[in-house]
Amino acid sequence: MKIKVFTLKFSEKEGGFNDQPMQDFIADKEVIEFSNHFFIHDKSPYLLILISYRDISPDERRRVIPNQDPRKELDNKEKEAYDALKTWRMARAKQEGIPPYLIANNKQLAKMVTLKAKFKADLAKIPGFGEAKIIKYSNDILKLLAEYFKPSPVNQLIDKKDPQK
Repeated sequence: MKIKVFTLKFSEKEGGFNDQPMQDFIADKEVIEFSNHFFIHDKSPYLLILISYRDISPDERRRVIPNQDPRKELDNKEKEAYDALKTWRMARAKQEGIPPYLIANNKQLAKMVTLKAKFKADLAKIPGFGEAKIIKYSNDILKLLAEYFKPSPVNQLIDKKDPQK
């Protein structure tokens, strides 16, 4: 595991923190964990981001077409859950003052949905979604997914009649 520190100065012109250098840096790395700290120095706001990562070997690099929309592999109910996760992620990232992909990337969100994650152990199966993220975000994620994938009343009746299901 390696560590990289980014110090981002607030840009009046952009109305936020320019995180492009950080995005470029992590493009070919697996982010294991991150933390951030907001501070003010000489009346200017700064965001310090500490990233724990590992290099990805050329064999492990994404074989997927860049920017491929993970939604196209999902059914309608899964798309609704995926969109809800993206909305939650955006709000949480804004609250924490970090880019949304540091919480989970789109591919990880899609995997949460296709797994229909119910437990923290399900989230642990998702590459790049480590223990720190599970501790920090799993309650919100699992609660949201439960709203979309709770058994229907018909399935509950069938399950009660047939204990083997």
